[in-house]
Amino acid sequence: MLIHFQSYHSEGGTVVHCSTGIGRTGTVLQVLMMYEMLNLKSYLSPLEVLGRLRMSRARLVENEAQYNLSLEILEEVLFGRKTNVSTDYLSNHLDKCILSSRTQYAKAKALPSSLTYTTSNLPICQPLNRNPSILPSDSSRFYLQPQAGLNAELSQYINAIRVPFLDKQKFIIATEHPLLDTVANFWRLAVETECTLIIFINSLEDQKEGEFPTMLHAPEMWQVGDYQLQVEQTEQYGVWLRHSVLTITSKKDGGMHRVHVYQGSQWPISSSLPPSPFLLLTVAELLQVPRSAKAGPPLLCCEQSCFI
Repeated sequence: MLIHFQSYHSEGGTVVHCSTGIGRTGTVLQVLMMYEMLNLKSYLSPLEVLGRLRMSRARLVENEAQYNLSLEILEEVLFGRKTNVSTDYLSNHLDKCILSSRTQYAKAKALPSSLTYTTSNLPICQPLNRNPSILPSDSSRFYLQPQAGLNAELSQYINAIRVPFLDKQKFIIATEHPLLDTVANFWRLAVETECTLIIFINSLEDQKEGEFPTMLHAPEMWQVGDYQLQVEQTEQYGVWLRHSVLTITSKKDGGMHRVHVYQGSQWPISSSLPPSPFLLLTVAELLQVPRSAKAGPPLLCCEQSCFI
């Protein structure tokens, strides 16, 4: 949108607005004014631009997340023109984008990385990974609470990572579908993070139980490690998902935790692509539903967590 504006609206005044005229409006104005500063003065000072904005109206660009977003948008405006297509011409470019996407992905995958995998490569942790080439990095992996009487690294390890949102304060947990030996750790992860939303993206109807364990055993109650689990209700959620309400009760202290679980029913593990982009849109919508301030991060699970 901003690239289109810069290309086709060189004359006349400009009106930018949103619901309150300070947050999203300020973010757009910050980008436009930084772009203008670069063109007119040949240098860039984002803080100077922000100061000028707030002299015009207090609270324009409300928070750090919006400020960071303005910098990312400016970078895309300056250096992403080859990958940006106006909505007016999108339908004419789709086939070309599909043809070039594999090449672009291969280039992105070949980029060097500074991530390290010291813990996930330890011999004691290797059996807990579904795929030895898809591992959580040391800097982003999630740590379970240590358990008494067990090796610290072993009891704290799970193949799961934090994926931060734009504001860096919130995050999603991405993890692989548990092995038989890691099912208990999966539910520990849900309880310890106070997670209230779990999404299993893949369907498991045609998979072997020993390779991809069933995670929900409705309607009976079942036990996993230190927890007793029971599905309270299950219903179809749109075309692509089944929704269940699950209660997890600790056998140690009787503490009860309730979580909403969505199980994919149309995307088999054997397929690298979803049957429809609307499945992913449905998942994205679920992640945007407002939840309690005390709710933990949502947990997304697929075969090897790399699709997420």
